[in-house]
Amino acid sequence: ALMRDGLVGSITDDQRGFLDIISDRADDLNTMVDDMLDVGRLEAGRLGAWRKRCAVSKIIGRVRPALERKAIAKSIQLSIETEDDLPEVYCDDEKAARVLINLTVNAIKFCQEENRVRVTARKDPQSGGVIVAVADNGPGIDPAHRDEIFERFKQLNIDPRASCKGFGLGLNIAKVLVDLNFGDMDLQSTVGQGSTFTFTLPPADPIEVMRRWVRRLKSQTNEPPRVSLVSAQIDSATEAATLGDVDWYLNSLLRRNDLLFRIAACRWLLVVAASDEEVSQFLAGAHQTFDEVNRNRPQGPLPAVALHAHQAWSTGGRESEFWAAFREQMEVQEPAYA
Repeated sequence: ALMRDGLVGSITDDQRGFLDIISDRADDLNTMVDDMLDVGRLEAGRLGAWRKRCAVSKIIGRVRPALERKAIAKSIQLSIETEDDLPEVYCDDEKAARVLINLTVNAIKFCQEENRVRVTARKDPQSGGVIVAVADNGPGIDPAHRDEIFERFKQLNIDPRASCKGFGLGLNIAKVLVDLNFGDMDLQSTVGQGSTFTFTLPPADPIEVMRRWVRRLKSQTNEPPRVSLVSAQIDSATEAATLGDVDWYLNSLLRRNDLLFRIAACRWLLVVAASDEEVSQFLAGAHQTFDEVNRNRPQGPLPAVALHAHQAWSTGGRESEFWAAFREQMEVQEPAYA
């Protein structure tokens, strides 16, 4: 990148073109490594998410330069359009960006020269969240293979003469990451005309996020899962610079099926997929982690974090009690953290 941008000396247009190709291939390797690491975390049950309020424009802006470089290297016309005043969403922004990268790179990879790829983001009129779409006018996908393309280590219609290298993980990982963000993925495709992959991100509305979380939790087990609420609070006089570290600490406690809402500047609510006994173990682990963080923190110890566990509820017969308790915890007197 330093050579390509001319920071270590002038280069010719031909040299810049070759450096663009090198940068493009390095991006491919980074993506493949990330995908392989996520497969390992998924198999071990350790693929978690740091979900928070996010702006879709920032997610797209972060990956836009790399996608534009890749499109230029393949002579593909790439357009990226977002609606004005998109609502904030609640997601792991790094994983949402990975989904966008994987879908767009896949579209660019299988397009021929002079084809077009279009990325759009618009408000979801049903949920109030955001729908992101990646459309191309490439070869399209046969209906018989639409489920198969999301399988791990699967690639379809690969021309051995083409440079479509990879492990067949991009779409599989993208679908997993969309699910982790409580979204849905869809595919519309016509052979010979192109394909459009869409994925949704939930609005930054705790009630809507919780509805999706409960629905996802129920789909993973035959028994009605039990859930617990754990409130966390620190001294309101805590310096602003320290708040982000406390937020990081609380997020580090989350397991795959847990949630964290920052409901005010110094207050959080953890939603833990666990029974009363399991929550006791969770709190013991939280205190141990707190001590470890403070032992290794150069800036000095974190402020004391008061954790209070509420009773566990079943998402079966006592779900209404859980929703009442959740709404009560989310109603705070101090201004909500933005």
